[in-house]
Amino acid sequence: MFIPILAHPLQILNLLARIFTRWHPKTINKLGIQYYNNLIDGLLEAGIIPMVTLYHWDLPQALQVKFWITINEPRVVATQGYGEALMAPGLKGPGTFMYQASHNLIKAHARAYHIYDEEFRPLQKGKIGITLNFDWHEPRDKNNPDDLKASDLGNQFWLGQYANPVYVNGDYPEVMKVKIANKSIHLNYNSSRLPAFSDSEKRYIKGTSDFFGLNCYSANLVWMKDKPSYQVDYNYDPDINSIKDPSWLGSGSSWLKVTPWGLRKALNWIRNQYGDVPVYITENGVSDKNGSLLDDHRIYFFKNYINNVLKAIQLDDVNVKGYTAWSLMDNFEWSRGYTERYGLHYVNFSDPSRPRTPKASANFYRNIIINNGFVNQDNHPPFEPVKHTRDPNNLPMLDDFYYGTFPDDFAWSSATAAYQVEGAWNLDGKGPSIWDTHSHNGKIDNNDTGDIACDSYHKYHEDIKLMKDMKMTHYRFSISWPRILPDGTAQSFNRMGVDYYNNLINSLLAANITPMVTLYHWDLPQTLQDKYRGWANETETVSDLFAEYARICFREFGNRVKFWITLNEPRVVATQGYGDGHMAPGIVGPGTTTYVAAHNLIKAHAKAYHIYDEEFRQTQKGQIGITLNFDWHEPKNMEDPNDLVASEIGNQFWLGQYANPVYVNGDYPDIMKYKIGNKSLHLNYSRSRLPEFTDHEKNFIKGTSDFFGLNFYTSNVVTLKSTPSYKVDYNEDPDITSTKDPTWIGSGSPWLKVTPWGLRKALNWIRNHYGDVPVYITENGVSDRNGSLQDNHRIYYYKHYINNVLKAIKVDGVKVKGYTAWSLMDNFEWMRGYTERFGLHYVDFSNPNRTRTPKASAHFMKDLIVHNGFFPEPKLSTEQPPLIIRTLSPCTSGSKTINTFSYLVILAFLYIVKLLS
Repeated sequence: MFIPILAHPLQILNLLARIFTRWHPKTINKLGIQYYNNLIDGLLEAGIIPMVTLYHWDLPQALQVKFWITINEPRVVATQGYGEALMAPGLKGPGTFMYQASHNLIKAHARAYHIYDEEFRPLQKGKIGITLNFDWHEPRDKNNPDDLKASDLGNQFWLGQYANPVYVNGDYPEVMKVKIANKSIHLNYNSSRLPAFSDSEKRYIKGTSDFFGLNCYSANLVWMKDKPSYQVDYNYDPDINSIKDPSWLGSGSSWLKVTPWGLRKALNWIRNQYGDVPVYITENGVSDKNGSLLDDHRIYFFKNYINNVLKAIQLDDVNVKGYTAWSLMDNFEWSRGYTERYGLHYVNFSDPSRPRTPKASANFYRNIIINNGFVNQDNHPPFEPVKHTRDPNNLPMLDDFYYGTFPDDFAWSSATAAYQVEGAWNLDGKGPSIWDTHSHNGKIDNNDTGDIACDSYHKYHEDIKLMKDMKMTHYRFSISWPRILPDGTAQSFNRMGVDYYNNLINSLLAANITPMVTLYHWDLPQTLQDKYRGWANETETVSDLFAEYARICFREFGNRVKFWITLNEPRVVATQGYGDGHMAPGIVGPGTTTYVAAHNLIKAHAKAYHIYDEEFRQTQKGQIGITLNFDWHEPKNMEDPNDLVASEIGNQFWLGQYANPVYVNGDYPDIMKYKIGNKSLHLNYSRSRLPEFTDHEKNFIKGTSDFFGLNFYTSNVVTLKSTPSYKVDYNEDPDITSTKDPTWIGSGSPWLKVTPWGLRKALNWIRNHYGDVPVYITENGVSDRNGSLQDNHRIYYYKHYINNVLKAIKVDGVKVKGYTAWSLMDNFEWMRGYTERFGLHYVDFSNPNRTRTPKASAHFMKDLIVHNGFFPEPKLSTEQPPLIIRTLSPCTSGSKTINTFSYLVILAFLYIVKLLS
């Protein structure tokens, strides 16, 4: 039987400090014993099995208790209480006291075990063991024997120090004894700093656990040090480097990085080292610092960690018998006090009554327990086709992982943009763009530029091979306006620029990859910015010139290109290029110029659409649309009508500004017109800061897209402001407060928090507002700052975002036709230069050849495309630990504390038996 458990200091119970008030057998506290009797009786009446810990760090019942844990995490007691002095009792001796404390704790555990085994087991028929904490040690390079050795050393020093005596031979791991003994001799110690067990003690300790209690939260990345360290410190004794990979997902605790695969590897390693012992996961959970009730980050954590437990059981045959979530509720988190929260239930510590409120994770965990696992969706009856709109805030199966396949004609694509990858900024007749100017003026992090970038101008054949290797069916790229028309006008037509794109398109088609071509991905010809103020032009000159540029592209490439995107993310162009001035061309006008630019961009799109529709569609038979970026606006409180209003306003201001004209009625959303109009009037403007479309323009703009191109990365939490803001700023106009929930999983970009559920909600909202238009996800991806080839965080991101796309299709009936990963490879990431990397392939920007190397996510994406969906994962091959040469080293020690502990354990058993008899 598999046992799901909630953990907190009252269910995995701690007895001694309450039973013995002064840590002495003469100070038995009958009220304390009565409290635990009442608690145990209450648990049993509720059908809940008590798992009792005798010692959970609080240095100062029996017939009904069948599950005993002697000591919780002796390693933490020893290292932080008697080593680094970070926790009580605060003794410092990282290479001495720490080992003595460990030694005593192991012997205390063994004595408690033998007392139960010899005096109480025949009558009580329970089980008793110990709980050990374990961070899996991941080798930095799995192909490097030294890194594999470092992994085993780390595991032996961390876990083996306690597990080897109990589960193997009553003694410490040989590698530990050898290393510490040799270092002790080197430092002129009379004996090893690691105490020695006598032969009698070894026999006494060996086998003193009926199960393996495992607390597992995170992992470490390790590799061997170049030479031994002789610092007297347990951290240095293994001679390994150990870090948290910065690309791993974080939490509310600096030490806790999200590594669900580490739990599965840990379980396999335990089975390999210690045999087929029953394992109970006695703690596992994740922290935050704000106690959000919508704790999706915790749901992600539990879902993926528990799923790895299931894989360890069903695929790897590990004998896992139960799982314990830490914690039932927010509580006192040791040295962090109440600043870090792990609870499935929120506790209001400012309220004297300490009310408890279930978080979203409590409901998720409840469903896991009810279903006793993860239900394959194929076991459910199919959903009826959607015939009405779904509320994005009340979607079914929001937290479930969906197994199934995408439609047969689903488009799988990756994306780049001309300025970000091409380089060759002034070759073969290309004119300067506003991004050439912006970067050459030192506006970019590290003074980076796109002068060379990924050098795709010369290496596009390599790029196509990367796509072909991944089985991509489509490739989204952009044409550089100033490469085709160096000064932005038809008079400057550049044949060499056209030839480059002809070669690229032809090579893609030869590789059976469909080109998806964006006409404008932000690289406006600098001449048009200088001469006409770019998109801030008060006339329609630039939009007319864009239309003519589009006509030339249709003419030159349209016989082979059947998928056109006019503009990429006009919102970013308007708000950051002509609003806050952060991006090229750096014009500041957050409540004025930004709206003018947006107005011109919408009209430019419509003009390009009509040129294609009227002049080229009949012969070329392609489709044309626009790509809009969208952050889902999540109501802070789903039960608060004002927050629901804030969500709708946020979505309309963000997406509706561009989508409503194109997909609804040719005009801005009414809420935008109303709010900005009233604020403009209040500030004595002669007219609204939001420009107006004429009736003719509305008719011209309405319906100018064959599909909905969606770029989606993240979400925001929103609530209504209590009073309107009259600051002239597009950010203030909606009168909502918008934040990133600090508990959401982060990335290499401060603006990008991981919210896969937001994509599904966004897709439903789009269908609800704009009808059953075909949707192509034209960008979706996640960044890091180290370019790790083992980019599990990116796999995690893609897996869950793409699964939400599948649910939008299969469960909600949204017509999603394709998915595009951003990006094919690391590239010039606009204002961040080369410091943020989104690529499926690593690009070495220090190498003149700009070498491309596939990351793990590229292999994941290939498998996903090949299978066209999600299927249960294959069995994990059992990992064998590296061989370690073992030798012997004798040493000695003892402690009176163990005798006291043993005596008090006896009294605890006897006294509770007497009370219950």
